Formats: sequence, structure tokens, C-alpha cells
Amino acid sequence: YVRSSDEGKWERRWARELRGRTMVVLGAGAAGAEAARLASALDLRTIGVSRSGRPLPGCDRMVRSDQVDMVWGLGDVTVVLLPLTPQTRGSSGAERIVRLKAGSLPLVVSRGGIVDEQVVVQAVRSGHLAGAAFDVFSQEPLPADSPLRRDPRILLTPHVAGTTDRFMERAAVIVEEIWRSWQTGEEPERLEHYRLTS
Repeated sequence: YVRSSDEGKWERRWARELRGRTMVVLGAGAAGAEAARLASALDLRTIGVSRSGRPLPGCDRMVRSDQVDMVWGLGDVTVVLLPLTPQTRGSSGAERIVRLKAGSLPLVVSRGGIVDEQVVVQAVRSGHLAGAAFDVFSQEPLPADSPLRRDPRILLTPHVAGTTDRFMERAAVIVEEIWRSWQTGEEPERLEHYRLTS
């Protein structure tokens, strides 16, 4: 609609409701818990994937990372919030992207290098994926001639998903919690203090 408005067009389309759809959160840590909480407010069913598979508030179902194939193609939305490690680097390549649910949307917001961007572009162009959103890229800044920039169904932001006017305030809370846990030897209260959004 923003693009149509900028072009002076009046085009009405049927919107797709989120209610009753499924969101898969790959990397259901603190950021994943917040994504699940927000998704549940929109009445999405949420499946979280984490190393432990322990229950997480906001997630209707949790599975361990080694069980990801059980839930991989179930998401109408798949949010990638994984850390970049030797195990996750390139883990969402062609073999995985083609198994995403037809018409679904991958949202890549943690680290570049996990999802094969070129395969996503091909899947969007072929119509298998309805679109995609990237906040992180394998190469940053994203080159001006990147194929990601050529499709209006792919939303791009310049690695700003966690950047708000309160970022430093929230980062200070995280640093303080890490310092306190280092001094006391206690585990940080991750889900409470590591949240970057209120």
C-alpha cells in the first residue's frame, strides 16, 4: 500500500489474516520468547525451536533443535532468530527453503549467513514463497546490485531489528545483569532482563 500510494495508485487487495495461522520460531531464546509473546497477542499458534526444547511462555509447542525437521514446513511465518555458529551457518539452504510451507513468509532477523539469500529470492520469484523479510545479510552493507533488492515482495531493513530509541537503556540492563551474574556466579535471569522490548 505504501508503494501504491507513492505511485499515486488506488489499489485495493484482500489482506491475509494472521489469526489462526502458525509461526515457527527458530532460536526460541529471549528474543524468540518475545516474538512468541507478541505473536500470541495476534492469535497465532506458535512453535518454538531451541536446543533444550523446554517450555517457553508464549509458545504453544516446543521442540529441540535436533527435531526441527518435525516442524520445519508448518509455519505460515518462519522467524529465524538463531545465533551464527558453525552448526547454524548455511543451515537453511536450498534443501530447507524448498520445504517451507507454500505461500509462507520467512523473516530473517538474527544473523546473516544462516539462510541462503539467493535460494529465498528464487523461491519468491517462483511463487513458492509469498515473500520474505531480511534484517541481516551474509554481506553487510548489502550490495546495491543484490538480487534481494529487485523484488518488491522482499522487505529489507539495514540490520536495525533491535534498534530503538531505548536501545542503550535496555543494553545497560543486560550489561548490569551479566556483571552481577559474573560476580555472584549465578545464572542471569535471561527471560526477564535480556528482553530488548517492553
